[in-house]
Amino acid sequence: MSGYNSNETGEIRLRVMPGGQPDTSGPVVSIISPAAESLFTTNIVTFTGTAKDPLANDTGVSEVFVQINSDPPLVATGTTNWSLQVSLPWGTNVISAFAQDIAGNMGLPDTIIIRFLDVTNDDFDSAIELGDVGGTVVGNTIHATREAGEPFHAGNEGGHSIWYKFFTPVNGRLFLTTTNSDFDTLLAVYTGDIVTNLALVASNDDTFPGSGFSQLTISVTANTLYYIAVDGYGGAYGNVQLKYVFSTTEKYYSLTVDPSPGGGVSPPSGLYLANSTLYVTAAPSRDFDFLGWQGSVSSSANPLTLVMIQDYQLTAIFSVEAFTDGFESGGLNALSWATGGAAPWFVQSSVVASGRFAARSGLIGDNQSSSLILVTDLLAGAGAFNFRVSSEAGWDFLEFYLNGARLGRWSGEVGWQSFQFRVPEGLNQLEWRYVKDANFSDGLDAAFIDNVYLPLPDSAIAARLSLLPLPGGQDRLQVQGLSGRPYVIQKSTNLANWTSASTNISDTGTIQWTDPDTLNYPLRFYRAIAP
Repeated sequence: MSGYNSNETGEIRLRVMPGGQPDTSGPVVSIISPAAESLFTTNIVTFTGTAKDPLANDTGVSEVFVQINSDPPLVATGTTNWSLQVSLPWGTNVISAFAQDIAGNMGLPDTIIIRFLDVTNDDFDSAIELGDVGGTVVGNTIHATREAGEPFHAGNEGGHSIWYKFFTPVNGRLFLTTTNSDFDTLLAVYTGDIVTNLALVASNDDTFPGSGFSQLTISVTANTLYYIAVDGYGGAYGNVQLKYVFSTTEKYYSLTVDPSPGGGVSPPSGLYLANSTLYVTAAPSRDFDFLGWQGSVSSSANPLTLVMIQDYQLTAIFSVEAFTDGFESGGLNALSWATGGAAPWFVQSSVVASGRFAARSGLIGDNQSSSLILVTDLLAGAGAFNFRVSSEAGWDFLEFYLNGARLGRWSGEVGWQSFQFRVPEGLNQLEWRYVKDANFSDGLDAAFIDNVYLPLPDSAIAARLSLLPLPGGQDRLQVQGLSGRPYVIQKSTNLANWTSASTNISDTGTIQWTDPDTLNYPLRFYRAIAP
């Protein structure tokens, strides 16, 4: 092969395929992001997607194009995985992406509708919260306005302000910058809850003369909500990029609490000031007892006193205090049990966790299974059971399923253990399945369960109220009730006049609340009500 003359040079693509057919089909394109019907408050949007020729013998994708409404198509970067940053016009936009292959075939477009509309954080009361400890947010101020009574930011009248807010959990520093915005910005930080009565913390027009962008580093106080305004100098407007970074100025250690279905822990996982003292309380769910702590500290104390001179990892251990079915009837008749597989489960007395009876898997052979199944309505909460396995290790298993999802699997010689799990409210299916492989057996070749606990709807629903004294004279109130149900804690000094102090909902059913005013009263009464 050669060029027609010495000036005809370039890339050659030669396809040799005996018995092949010409490529006549166009590439298939998909827009991955953004999603259809997305709403943007900035006009700068990046589109990404994929493109491929659908048949194995096709020539391959040459170019991908993105078209905004009826504008001329733009060429994207990449082919198999492509991207393109565009500037959207105001309003509703029809976005089409399509591709051409090397043979010149054009594929059908993938089309979505997205909208670039009014800013959602134009007003002070609609400030967007900045999450985590840092990041960058973007916006567009062309349609932003200035509210009545809104202060001049950085001493300039502006006129196109948008608002953000940041909550500081601990003392530290907050860094803010509008660098990479495409207009001359104003930046201000305030505290307060009404736009007409704000306290200025700091403001900045230009980081240095003529820079066109604003920048602040301020000291911030723990548990304070700060409001951040971005405006344009002299009424300027455009695309905003606000970068923020929060850093602590004090030393903190972490408390990590591993969740347990049988109850909760207060205070929750988080960062706590070095040398501070925490009173960590385990809160058992209804029908559960607290046994002790495992992890960085092994103790049965409740509350547990921790001095934050290190990171701590804790797991609260809970046990069931009452069983829904311990199989003490001698059969599978206390609940609506069903069996499945090659042989049914049955109740026996030779191997038990406690009491006289436990359930055992059926007597099955190789490549067979035996299931114990319960389909019943349950309250949201914790379930539990004891189990034992004696099988060929690594080959024959006891498996536990909740609503078709396997939550546990055990094999070999496993002594009696307790397994706890969370159940959703409504109709649930629970299955204990003993499964054998193609050959060999070992041990008792069986699985056993005992002492099953489930949060049945007909269980007693009266909440339990208790008081947990803390060192230093304070008290922590504990409500043990139903998960997902609100409880109102009320306080009184005379049992006649009651004041609501706290309303809480817990996914474990256990709520803890500490009265900050305990030491101010010689006598204090509490009650919890379920509205």
